[in-house]
Formats: sequence, C-alpha cells, structure tokens
Amino acid sequence: MCVSLAGYYCPMNSSVPTLCPIGTFNKVEYGESAEDCLVCPVNHFNHLEGQGACFHCGAEAYQPDTGQAICICNGAGKQFQVRYLCFYE
Repeated sequence: MCVSLAGYYCPMNSSVPTLCPIGTFNKVEYGESAEDCLVCPVNHFNHLEGQGACFHCGAEAYQPDTGQAICICNGAGKQFQVRYLCFYE
C-alpha cells in the first residue's frame, strides 16, 4: 500500500510515492495523482521536487508566471539565487 506525505502523490496501483515535480507543490498528505501537485502561484517558485509549499520570490525579485523554478531579479545585472537573493553578476 502506498502512503504519500506532503509533496508526493501515489499513482494508482503503485506501492511507491512519486515526488511532485519542480515548479509544483502538494501541501496535503495522501495525494493520489499528479493533479494533486499544484503549480506554484505568481511571485513564487520551487526549484526542488517533493515540496509541500512553494517559496516566495522576496522583495528583490518577482515571477509573473505560475509553475516556475526560479524568480526574476528586479533591476539589470542581477542573477537570482535560490536563497531568495539577487546578486550582481
């Protein structure tokens, strides 16, 4: 019997939980399909698989699209780092 935690889901007839993909999350236990993995909302990102929530872009960055793995830094010449910071290149 497959039992999934937050960030995972159990496909039908599977005994092993599957990670929600990058750019998505699942905040509840016992997900049953990939549709239980929700896309990260605007101004959020998720660079990891199997997460129960997405990360906020922070004050120095934004993300206009849903389901993304990174954010976009405000201002020219900056590169987004997953530590929620923008650094000059």
